[in-house]
This record gives sequence, structure tokens and C-alpha cells, in this order.
Amino acid sequence: MSLIKKRPEVSLLAPRVVRPGRSFEVTVGLSVEKELPTEALVVELRGEVISGAGEHSWGRGFLRQRARLDEGQVLLPGKHLRRVRFELPADAPSSYAGQFLRVVYGVEVRVEIPWWPDKQVLFPIAVQATHEPEVQERGRVFVPSLEGAASDEAHFEFSLGS
Repeated sequence: MSLIKKRPEVSLLAPRVVRPGRSFEVTVGLSVEKELPTEALVVELRGEVISGAGEHSWGRGFLRQRARLDEGQVLLPGKHLRRVRFELPADAPSSYAGQFLRVVYGVEVRVEIPWWPDKQVLFPIAVQATHEPEVQERGRVFVPSLEGAASDEAHFEFSLGS
């Protein structure tokens, strides 16, 4: 093992859109040129609300799920794939990018390397809510005929509210 360590190239394969209340799987790819000792591979799902604009923005994390894999392993040269499954809460908001408010999600992959700077990459994830808007049904009116009742006939009309 050499004194100069080369950090791995990191890639992520994830669903195009993730839905709240469902689990999803990501595949982390590590491409290693030389044998590399590691402390761990950490894969973390994060959600954050950011308000404001520019240097006056402020963020607050609302979601954090972490998986710690391959503790104390030596990665041999080549391609390494690791799968991780996350569960997005049912009440998680959709991704959103407005002028003064953003809701962002990301999967951060960090390869912890002893006595060397860690390799850390953040991949954005799109979340789309599955909530269907409630349909408000208008009340119905039932009449004996569309022309209305004759003036000399007794009649009854009623409506059913929603």
C-alpha cells in the first residue's frame, strides 16, 4: 500500500422520482484504481427546507436516514457496487424550488479514508407527493321533471348536501 492514497470515483443509481410513504433503493458505485483502506462507506438520505435568497438564506433539515457499510474494509482495484434501501415518510413534502423557498432532498455518499481527506459527493433526489386533491362534490337536487311541477299538483323536492 502506498503512502499517497487515491480517492475513489463515486456514482449513484437512483429512481428518477421518489414517492412519500414508499421505500426506494439506490445503488452506490465506487471505482477504485489502487487498493484503498477505508473506515466506512456512509450513505445518507437528507431532506432540507431552505428559505430566503442568496447569502441571506437559511436552511433546516427535516429528514436524515443513514446507512453505514463496509466498516474497516480494504477496497481492491475495480468497480464496487453497494445497495441501500431508504423509507421516505408518508408526510414528506414534495421537492420544490421557488424564489424564496426550496425543499430539497439528496443522497450523500461519503467514503471515510483513514488519515486522508474523505471522498464526499451529494446527489440530488426528486420527491413527488402522491396526494390526490380531494374532490368536492356539489350537492344534488332531484326533481320530478326538468320542467317543474304543474301549479295544481302537489310535489316534493329535496337536495342531498355533500
